[in-house]
Amino acid sequence: MQSRLKIELWVLSLVFLSAPAWASNPHRPRSLYQRAVEMYLDTHFDKALVYAKETIKADPDWLRSRGLEASIEEHLGNVEDAVKDANWIFAHHSTPFSQMRAGELLAAGISFEIRGEGALALEAYAEMLSRGIKTPEVLAGRSLAYQSLGKYEEAFSDINDAIQIEAEPSPLYLYQRAFILYKEKKLGASLKDLIGVMKKNPSDIEAYILLGNILFQKGDSERAEEAYEKALKLNPDDDRPYLELSRLEFAAKQSTAAFENLDRAVQESGGDEKPYLERAKAYFAYGKKSKAEKDYREALGLYWLSPPQAIQIGDYFAQNKNIKAASLAYSKAVDESLCLKAPCAKIFLTAILRRANLEKNNGDPKAALKDLSLAIEMGPSSPTPWALRAQIEEEEGDKDKALDDLDQAVGISPQDVFVRLSRAGLYAFTHHPEKALEDLNTAIAAEPQNAKAYNDRGVIEAEMLHQKETGLKDLLKAVSLAPKSPVYQYNLGVVQYKMSDFLGALKSLGEALKLGEDSKLVLSTRAKVYSRLGDLTHGLKDVDAVLGKNPKYAPAYYAKGLLYWRVNDYAHAVKFLGRAADLDEKNPSYPIYLARAEGASGDAKEALKEFQEALKVKPRSRRALTGICEAWRVLKKPEKAIPFCNQALEVDPSFAEAYFQLGLSYLDRHKARETIDNLNRAIILGLRKSQLYLAKAVAHAASHHYRQAHEDYRAANLLLPLAHSPEIGFAVPHDTKNDFYRAIAEAAPLSPADKIDPYLLLIKADADANAGRFDEAITRYSKALDILPSNPQILAARGEAYIAYHLYDSAKTDFESAITGAPHDISYRLEFASLLILRKEYQDALSEISAALNLDANNARAYFLGGNVRYFQKDPQKALDNYALAVQKDPASAQTYNGLGLGYFALGNYPKAIAAFSRAIELSPMATRYWRNRASAYTKMGQYENAASDFKSAALLNQDPNLSQRYRLFIERAESLAGNDKK
Repeated sequence: MQSRLKIELWVLSLVFLSAPAWASNPHRPRSLYQRAVEMYLDTHFDKALVYAKETIKADPDWLRSRGLEASIEEHLGNVEDAVKDANWIFAHHSTPFSQMRAGELLAAGISFEIRGEGALALEAYAEMLSRGIKTPEVLAGRSLAYQSLGKYEEAFSDINDAIQIEAEPSPLYLYQRAFILYKEKKLGASLKDLIGVMKKNPSDIEAYILLGNILFQKGDSERAEEAYEKALKLNPDDDRPYLELSRLEFAAKQSTAAFENLDRAVQESGGDEKPYLERAKAYFAYGKKSKAEKDYREALGLYWLSPPQAIQIGDYFAQNKNIKAASLAYSKAVDESLCLKAPCAKIFLTAILRRANLEKNNGDPKAALKDLSLAIEMGPSSPTPWALRAQIEEEEGDKDKALDDLDQAVGISPQDVFVRLSRAGLYAFTHHPEKALEDLNTAIAAEPQNAKAYNDRGVIEAEMLHQKETGLKDLLKAVSLAPKSPVYQYNLGVVQYKMSDFLGALKSLGEALKLGEDSKLVLSTRAKVYSRLGDLTHGLKDVDAVLGKNPKYAPAYYAKGLLYWRVNDYAHAVKFLGRAADLDEKNPSYPIYLARAEGASGDAKEALKEFQEALKVKPRSRRALTGICEAWRVLKKPEKAIPFCNQALEVDPSFAEAYFQLGLSYLDRHKARETIDNLNRAIILGLRKSQLYLAKAVAHAASHHYRQAHEDYRAANLLLPLAHSPEIGFAVPHDTKNDFYRAIAEAAPLSPADKIDPYLLLIKADADANAGRFDEAITRYSKALDILPSNPQILAARGEAYIAYHLYDSAKTDFESAITGAPHDISYRLEFASLLILRKEYQDALSEISAALNLDANNARAYFLGGNVRYFQKDPQKALDNYALAVQKDPASAQTYNGLGLGYFALGNYPKAIAAFSRAIELSPMATRYWRNRASAYTKMGQYENAASDFKSAALLNQDPNLSQRYRLFIERAESLAGNDKK
């Protein structure tokens, strides 16, 4: 029988530490007790028990006699009687530690040791030490407490001090130090102490068991078995050798013999819980779940089972969905930990919180609330029950109570991460994102590696505050901290989709699917991503897979409608978006997108009706209000449109789209100043649309401010480089297409002076260049130069047109003139350097790059172009050095990382090249060449499956039909090589 009370010395020490109020004859209990101790030390346990019982009769309330009786009963195998005595000690001292006498404190420490509550035992010993009671017994007791918590370094220090204090080290202390050394894998030192124990007591069963454990650790299974067998010879009724033999046999894969020894250990346990728990673990490991559960149930009925062990059993049953058994285990832990109020509060709180959480998750909120209220009553200084009760109150619809409880929890523990996350979630739900962010920022400061905090903050930033770039960074951080979380992967995919990182979104959503996130939601979302890529085939495959199992799932119909909408099949788009709106009438997004589909199909009246229906569902929907504004504008009634845009801005003064539509409405009413003001507000709020700048350019032109119009037109082209002039009928009072110059000319009558305005000529020249009419563009740039001779901006623009027309000599002349006119303009020098690289005039290019760096030593593009020069000069190391500097100066630029990858690739460092190309892809996933470059690096590494995958991504993004066949060949070759590798 394992000695739970291997604490004979601490029990005996009560002789010196306890000071009871004696009965009428103070010498009788003392003499009886001393006689019992003598018999006990001589191992005459039967006689010792007689004297101990006589001592208790003489003084039933004397603490030390109960402790001695418990130890004797334990040695005799009378487990239930031993536990009754231990529980008596435990139950009769509910005073705070600070008010206990020394003997009572020691007894409390012993009781907590027995019950497996090491942290509470430490508190009792700490109180004794604070009073200056630094005896070997107290140090040894605290050592056991540290040991039970796995703090072996502290445990060793205490037991070592206890041994140093004693003139003749006790065998018990030597044994304890040997055990700690064994746990610390210092087997040689452990053996040395153990030999000292066995010399003084050659019949010590525990010494032989520990000897067997040491030999087993040293790989000497044969001698370990001999040691265990010796222990059995000393006492065949002891369960511990059987347990150790079973461990030995499991290691040797002799499961039959191991289970036989476990069965014998259970038979000999006398009610000890350890054999049952060990056999349960073994049954579970060998797939015998029903037998494991039976043993766990048996353990629940044992006297020795401590509340922490009951909690562990409850956790096992909870994980295996056995709710009744889990509840029973947690209830036992709750009941057993009520015996001492203050000292038991911690373990009681753990047990009752586990039970409450079980009730909450299994649809019994009333029982959970009752338990949590009791937990708050017993432990009001713990924030956890307040936070859990708030969760249930929130789910039950009582947001005010929930917030009050969370405020209490934050007040108790301002840095508690769980509490901060809970309150942040409630704030977000009740539309207080700024307050939610305050809590999340505090949580991250307290726990910088908390993935959930980053995820929640990222979602709020991206979805509620429309700070998508900031939100994306947080979501990427969350996924890096917890890559196996399907929820985090899904949230990341949603934001990537909204930021037009469609390939990144596909990757994240694919990971979410692999990790088990709700497939119908993820598939429907992924279909929306495919809709933006124009991939109708894969998108329909996803939504049809969902609808095959969930024929009434509105998000799938919504995604299906978007798929058709993106390929301009508005009839099908309206059909499926209408089905989504019918299935979920409370979702205002569905009629909004249905309205947009109808508007795109030319049915602005139907679109208007749908937006109005959406407004009935959500009366203050900023998107529906803005949609009505847009619909009235398309219906040529801007006077009706404007009030709805203004209402949208009353709901959300930071809604950039509403300012955009309001600006367009004023443009339709020929109010240029109001148009420009509202479009500028949209720009300030972060809206970047080519159409916005085109509309602003028209408004400036209508005011005859052609210079500003030209700047806006160029800004539009930077956002969306146009191979052909855009369709801009929405920006003027009639359907003018494919001729921006004509749109401006018709926005307001042109005077003779206007027609020769150089900036109006530049607008026409830029429009020609965008349409690929470079000869006409050059002619108009030249006319503009006739009016503004030597203008650096016009010279540079004509130089760019010359480059596009492959007239490199003329381009060189223009850039040289532009630089002469504006020697401090870095952009002209760097464009000129690019031209010189095309002309293979590398030294001249380096001179321009050097001049640019003299003007701005941190210019990343200059270093990047320097890298290009060195790359083409076949100097890969210098190229890499320049690319590395470019990355250092601009770590957010995809092209700099691509350059870095090229440098590593040229030097044959393919793993680093792959890492650099991967970063370029993260920053700019729509750039074909980055995928192609990484595929080439994978090929060099022999990772042909990865290469094939990247070539497929490049082919998907490729816009050049002349390269399609080449990509097919790349893919086929990579897949062929990958197949060969598997053979």
